[in-house]
Amino acid sequence: LDGDGQKALLGKPPDAQLLTQLEQVRKQGYSLNDEALVTGSTNVGVPIFEAGRPVAAIVVAGPSKRLPRSKQREIGALAAKTATLLSRGQQHHRREQW
Repeated sequence: LDGDGQKALLGKPPDAQLLTQLEQVRKQGYSLNDEALVTGSTNVGVPIFEAGRPVAAIVVAGPSKRLPRSKQREIGALAAKTATLLSRGQQHHRREQW
């Protein structure tokens, strides 16, 4: 989302730390939650777009033992590729990784 969209979603402008995190997600093509919220749980997420706006998401979630760090990049790339196939309209941020 652009700055106005981020503000509308969050209720306030994102802080510098969140903007840095969002830029990293854009660069790698997926978000990663490696036990940040729940110990023993790892989640990889990617947005599905319609006309350049996020409308849904794919999330691969599981026990961290089944989603080890050695596989997270591969899982993220596969999820991002699938989301790109499901998305419709302009894709501003996608970086081909596969």
